[in-house]
Amino acid sequence: MAGNKRRRTSGGFHTTRGDLLSTVSPSSASQPTFLSTFDRASRYPIFHNLCDCLTIAEIVALTQTCKKFSGLYQYLLSSQWDVDQALRRYVEDPQGFRSQMARYDALISGNFAVQYFERNIWSCKRLVVYILQGRGSQLFSKYLSTIAGYSEEKLKEYGPDRPAMETRTFKKDADRKFEIRLHSTTCLPAQYILEISSSTAVVNILSWNKAYSVFPLPTFIQHKSYLLHDLDKSARQSARKYSQRGWDVQGVMWPEEKRRNHPIRERRRVGDRYTWTIPFDTRKVEWSKTPDYVLEHACFEMDLSMNYDNEEFQYRNQSVRYYVIEANVLESKVLKHTYVYGGVDMIDFFFPRLHSFIISEIYKLDPAQRPTNYKQMLEYPGNIDGALGDFDQPASWTYRDDEFPKWYKAFEQYQPE
Repeated sequence: MAGNKRRRTSGGFHTTRGDLLSTVSPSSASQPTFLSTFDRASRYPIFHNLCDCLTIAEIVALTQTCKKFSGLYQYLLSSQWDVDQALRRYVEDPQGFRSQMARYDALISGNFAVQYFERNIWSCKRLVVYILQGRGSQLFSKYLSTIAGYSEEKLKEYGPDRPAMETRTFKKDADRKFEIRLHSTTCLPAQYILEISSSTAVVNILSWNKAYSVFPLPTFIQHKSYLLHDLDKSARQSARKYSQRGWDVQGVMWPEEKRRNHPIRERRRVGDRYTWTIPFDTRKVEWSKTPDYVLEHACFEMDLSMNYDNEEFQYRNQSVRYYVIEANVLESKVLKHTYVYGGVDMIDFFFPRLHSFIISEIYKLDPAQRPTNYKQMLEYPGNIDGALGDFDQPASWTYRDDEFPKWYKAFEQYQPE
């Protein structure tokens, strides 16, 4: 029996004979068992057809039944959650499409992201891409119309009732039923997605190399969705749509409901331990110059006060309670990238560090390189980032982006949930 001892590999649990999920019994070949039905080596079509029918909740439950199934999810990742296969409905070269996403820090969200995690295909044939306004948005539009096989149909600008956004709609030349909507935002795409999402079910993000479901437990295990906005016309349409697709759409969780390890909590970030993260194959994809930790530390806060019968709610006009997500932009002269942060307590924790590093960098410069008013800035520091204005940092300037994940970890420990 020692020769059949299991060892863990990148593909899941194997035996030394190399057959995944094989049974130890010598008679298993002649007398099939339930476990042997999942033997991919001898019953490949049956194995995959069965897995196609399993929900993620059922796959997770199956991995917890016995050791032979414990590696099932990891093994299925490459086939059941193949992002290139999902994107191939829209583009012939999904790796090339993801390379463009990497180049311009574009993100996918909306129905496509839900379908990707759910492993389902709906009648909707729209792919929604978010990108920061500017040259990157223009070049991505050019890629869609000149290389990806799409032609632009219309341009629509949204008004001041939501963060400024420009939408371009591209129809697939080979099949006009398929379209890509390019939302160009004036704020960071991650911030926009967090703040504009109508419910927890749609807070899912696909980057060039990973997929993130921010509320996976209620969305894909429990099939529940909690409101993030008042039920205006758009939110009502979304609630109706997801209710028809099988989600239990609710306002908020009530105080007596179980909350242990639940992703609905006051302080969160994309990529934290409550997020379902799926890495993609990037061997044929151009890598982004923006580190993963920038998106994975897109932080936000949730207003949970709607759970309780407080006096504040009595003066509101909402008929259905909902959560509120707060996400803000953090920029600094000692940060090369722009980040998303949640509440004031987080910026209060980060400010002294940023402030100290800026002053240190100014002192390290030759006097001729320093800002003309640097002495006044140091005498009355205040918001030194703002006082520096459009000051151009020299090549010798040291940025502290690699410190950001460590600062956030310290912030979590300093302000435990």
